[in-house]
Amino acid sequence: MPCSWTIFCLVLSCCILSNLIVTERLGMNLKSKITLVVVLLCSLPLLISAIITNSIASKQASDSLENITEHHLVSLRDVKKRQIEDYFAVIRNQLLNLSSSELVSDALSNMNRASKSYAVETEQLERSTSSVPVKKYYDQQFMSKYDNKNSEAANFSTSDLISKLDANALALQNSFIAKNPAPLGEKHSLVDANDGSQYSYFHSKYHPYFRDFLERFGFYDVFIVDINSGNIVYSVYKELDFATSLIDGAYANTGIGQVFKQVKASTDSSFVSIVDFAPYTPSYEDAASFIAAPIYNNGVKIGALIFQMPIDRINQIMTFDGKWGEAGLGKSGEIYLIGSDMVSRSERRQLIENKENYIESLKNSDSISGDLANLIDIKGTALGLHSVNNQASKTALAGEKGFDFFPDYRGVEVLSAYSPVHISGLNWAIMAEIDKEEAFAASRELASNLWLYGMIILVVMTIISVVIAIIFSSLLAEPILKMSHFITQVKTDLDLTNRLDINSKDEIGEASHSLNSLLHTFQNSMEEVTSASNKIEAAASESSSITKQTSDAIKSQQIETTQVAQAMNNMITTVTEISKNTTLTSSVSDQAFDHVDAGSKAMKSTIDTINELAATMEETSGEIIKLEGYTVDISGVLDVIHGIADQTNLLALNAAIEAARAGEHGRGFAVVADEVRGLAARTQGSIGEITKMVEMLQQGSKNTVQAMEQSQKYVSKTVAQIDATGTALNTISEAINHINEMSTQIAAAAKEQNVMAEDINKNVARINSLTDETADGATRTSDSSKELAQLATGLNTLVHAFKIN
Repeated sequence: MPCSWTIFCLVLSCCILSNLIVTERLGMNLKSKITLVVVLLCSLPLLISAIITNSIASKQASDSLENITEHHLVSLRDVKKRQIEDYFAVIRNQLLNLSSSELVSDALSNMNRASKSYAVETEQLERSTSSVPVKKYYDQQFMSKYDNKNSEAANFSTSDLISKLDANALALQNSFIAKNPAPLGEKHSLVDANDGSQYSYFHSKYHPYFRDFLERFGFYDVFIVDINSGNIVYSVYKELDFATSLIDGAYANTGIGQVFKQVKASTDSSFVSIVDFAPYTPSYEDAASFIAAPIYNNGVKIGALIFQMPIDRINQIMTFDGKWGEAGLGKSGEIYLIGSDMVSRSERRQLIENKENYIESLKNSDSISGDLANLIDIKGTALGLHSVNNQASKTALAGEKGFDFFPDYRGVEVLSAYSPVHISGLNWAIMAEIDKEEAFAASRELASNLWLYGMIILVVMTIISVVIAIIFSSLLAEPILKMSHFITQVKTDLDLTNRLDINSKDEIGEASHSLNSLLHTFQNSMEEVTSASNKIEAAASESSSITKQTSDAIKSQQIETTQVAQAMNNMITTVTEISKNTTLTSSVSDQAFDHVDAGSKAMKSTIDTINELAATMEETSGEIIKLEGYTVDISGVLDVIHGIADQTNLLALNAAIEAARAGEHGRGFAVVADEVRGLAARTQGSIGEITKMVEMLQQGSKNTVQAMEQSQKYVSKTVAQIDATGTALNTISEAINHINEMSTQIAAAAKEQNVMAEDINKNVARINSLTDETADGATRTSDSSKELAQLATGLNTLVHAFKIN
């Protein structure tokens, strides 16, 4: 479940981030971006915190539950271990107490003596007399139940069993078993065979006491055995082992025969022999365990008292009398015993609660064969059959206790607390187990609840953050959007008289003030440019007019000089007129020179004005560069704040770790540490947003600087063009000076014409040549004046596009 939630949250985060990228490409407005970013800054830290908190809490809960489960299982294991050890100690003491009683020694002596004459007293010396009904009982009643409780055919024959019975044993089995009217399994209800024999008399005397003892303490059977012959002279339940010999009889090599032989060989009156559970034929091959002690009479060992161990009482202890849940073992926990062969010595919970599922699990298990599973199904018990072969069982049987988890026979992982059981004569171990899934169910439920509450908090906080983000984005984006709209309006209307009305005390207010200052500077510069442009345009018009007059005068001069050439003979007559014309030409040239000089001065004034504009733009560019520097300083301060937030986050993390170590006492401090970490995370997010805004402001400053630099280039180009116009005016000035010189020469020639009549032709030719050159210069001057006029007109058009008044 936590893993699924983690994957879901990560996918959700990726979707949110990808949506942010898509909306960026689609061109979301600033308000929407700020709203989305604030929501993400609130929700993503909560989401990440939920993931981290859930992971840590789940891990800690899992570890805690494992420790609690371990302690609980170990506690239950030790309790049951102590109970089993105490119970076996009680059985030992009961056995020693009963075996040393005078009642038992008397019963052994009397029934042993009476059993030896029983066949004679009951007239059953002929084997056929008792063997037929005994054989019938074996074959029909006993073997019928035997076959029902075993999956394989018996490895013995009833005839062999009967052949090992002597006459007295056969007679006793005939009277107390075969002819016993009580059904199979209830033969102990017969007290007196009513055959008048001494054995029946002593049986009726002692049997009620031993039967009551067996039923009171839950033993499977109680046996009294003669030490010399090994004959079982008495048993409570009267099974097939009754009256047989444990020295050479059919069951001499079974568990009951082993404990008898050990008691027979001992010399200690307090000696107790016990053998582990093993298949026992008289009990239909069910597992049986025996414990025995010697019977003494006047210091002489006369027999052995043997108990068949009470499986039901052992199961009651190990199964909590079927109340596992009340004992704290939930729905899957159990405690069971295993022997040195790593096979169960107590019943399994799954078999008791749901036999069908238990058998099906065994059949699907790789550790237990199908035949063995069928045998357990038939017998209805796992005792002595269910193998538990794993490292924990091996370790426990080796004498070590511990706690581990591993897959059981079902392939289900279980937590297991194991330990050896200290019972004299037995090598047993105890296993306390519970399914890992059930043990950690609380951890999973906690993790699920954490995710549920975390998601509820996330949704609530996201809704709150959306509301806050909308309010915050409106407050933050409104002046920025206002500034953006203002700049767009200025760009569209080219109105340099408009001003931005933002009076906030923050960086946006400072930017607004700087923008207004920049527009004011632009306005003043444009006004100066307009004035200079008008002057240039007027000077260009005047220069063009003067040039036209000069051109007309030169044409007139050409005509006159032509007339002079044609009317050489009338030269003297027209000398006066030529002199007047020359004087007029000199006057016009002087006027043209004055106008050109005035044009040159206007040009220089225009150049100075444009240079002032360039200086102003350069100063404005410097101020914008300073603004860019201030944004860099802001970035430095943000870096310091970011470092402080990181340190705060680290300190909060350390505080949370120390609070976790402090356990319950540090829980309040851990909450504070989490709040500090959350504040540091939100601070870092806000710093990132401010950094983006500062970067946008820096980019805007750079763009403004580039625009100013481009304007400076245009100004420089205009200055260069005006310089070219000045050069042209200088050329005109030089041409006019030259005309003045020619006019002076013409005047001198007119005065000397009488003296130099012979040179008139040459002078006229020279005048024609000079006139042509003057005409060319006038033409060039006219073209330059027109070009200057066009430039002035274009500059006026460009400037008039802006509203500056």
